[in-house]
Amino acid sequence: MAGNPEAARRTLAAFAGRAEAIMETAAAQREDLATVGSTMNILVRVGQREHRIERFHLPVPELIEAAVMLRPVTVLQKEPVQIGKVLTALGLLLMDAPEPVRDLIREVRRQVNELLGGERWIVMVAGPGVDEQTRLTDVEIAERWFDAYVWHNDLDKQWVLRHISRDECLISASAWVSHRILIVRALQQLIVDLRQAGHLKA
Repeated sequence: MAGNPEAARRTLAAFAGRAEAIMETAAAQREDLATVGSTMNILVRVGQREHRIERFHLPVPELIEAAVMLRPVTVLQKEPVQIGKVLTALGLLLMDAPEPVRDLIREVRRQVNELLGGERWIVMVAGPGVDEQTRLTDVEIAERWFDAYVWHNDLDKQWVLRHISRDECLISASAWVSHRILIVRALQQLIVDLRQAGHLKA
């Protein structure tokens, strides 16, 4: 694609199709998408000794559907719709755009890279019965869980997660999915806005 506007346009067209498919997933259509993985329900029964905190995660079928659709965009470096390639294509097609527009694309690239690696919480596992202390971020838990049980059947990743509860894995994976859907949606809208402003030709 380097220096090839036609290839860059094909990249954007491919991303548009993949982004549309992602937005059709059940997870992407949830009204509570922005808080999935971080929502807590606190149950206190008055007059009884029952206090419970429930953390919410996506139903597993929704989670897997969205993760599979997101993987080519946010994980697989060789895919034509990988988000870095999409931003490179945008930069190529906007070489003659006003400087503020080019600066915007550079800033978007920086922020996307930060957001994809951004952690929300850390899980530490240590104590009796634990052979070695484990420290994993929610992003690491999610990606190891996908490798262990969804994208692959990676036994090494299963071993790494052996002291992390299934609920914790599902909550981390839900946050991973919701976060990346929102990033894809934002990039999808940015491309639409650039076209409407006349900076990008169809």
